[in-house]
Amino acid sequence: MTRAARRAERREILASYPDPSPFRRLYRRLRLRRGGYDAIEGLVPRVGTVLDLGCGEGLLAQVLARRAPTRRVVAVDHDPRRVERVRRASKGLSIEAVDGSMTTVALPPADAILLVDVLHYFDRATQERLLEKAARALNPGGILVVREPDAALRVRMLWNRLHERLFTLLRITKGSIGAYRTSGAWAHLLGHVGLVEATPGKRGLLSPYADRVVTARRAS
Repeated sequence: MTRAARRAERREILASYPDPSPFRRLYRRLRLRRGGYDAIEGLVPRVGTVLDLGCGEGLLAQVLARRAPTRRVVAVDHDPRRVERVRRASKGLSIEAVDGSMTTVALPPADAILLVDVLHYFDRATQERLLEKAARALNPGGILVVREPDAALRVRMLWNRLHERLFTLLRITKGSIGAYRTSGAWAHLLGHVGLVEATPGKRGLLSPYADRVVTARRAS
């Protein structure tokens, strides 16, 4: 996708969220530009069912659905007001917005499951249960994508902690921090729940944040 096409896509997505709050408008603009969604979208198959667990306001879900209409995107979030925003903003797109906690909602069989910037809001035992649940829902050959701050990157973690405090203060993020892990620990845990090819991605050289992607697959 060209830069011009990406800019046009961002404008269309932002326009689908009529919101008087300047903080939310700024949040969406920054997430679309700096959220790393291009890299995540490139990991996801272009055909099949994709689960976006903890989807927030559905920005990533919109990117996924707009770039490949053959994807069925199921976007799950525990905040009913956010889910309603997703529904209003995604009319005409292949997005099903589900109001419910990812810990309790039934997951349909999926070709890809995304847990992007959400697992650190849970304690370690809940993290493991969630990953076991996701692993069971994956179709053979399906991919699980986890993005979390890498606790081994201690200096960069300061930016993540500052970000969390600011967005919690502004009520854009609801929740409290549970547990951080290193990328190696996430990869080990994905293997522990029965997935294969668990691989941490490269560090972002230009970003001050500690975020890293870890992927794994269900054996074919």
